[in-house]
Amino acid sequence: MPTIADIVNAKNTALNAIADAIHIIDEEKNKPGTNRRRLNQCRKSLEDEREAIITAADNALLHLHEVRAADATLGEVSGEMKETADELPGATKKVETAEKIVSLGSKLRDRMPSL
Repeated sequence: MPTIADIVNAKNTALNAIADAIHIIDEEKNKPGTNRRRLNQCRKSLEDEREAIITAADNALLHLHEVRAADATLGEVSGEMKETADELPGATKKVETAEKIVSLGSKLRDRMPSL
């Protein structure tokens, strides 16, 4: 079974080859006497192939066990984060109340040093 690195490396190799071929086609189109229509068709085919490679690599990555496991973990963590975020307004209120109590205690101590 391929690894994430295997898939990414294969995708990058293919995309680099396509980029090189497109570059050569673009250079050839500027030369006199070239069949620009045919070169444009080849360029379009390479662009389509590039999109197909990206889609295939993305799909392959999404089917790897470790990616699915990471997705499940992220889903769980996301749920926990939402629950925690939902609790923040109440927690903030408690912290503000505690700060007020500490402040009142400090005022009382300052006004009544014998305490």
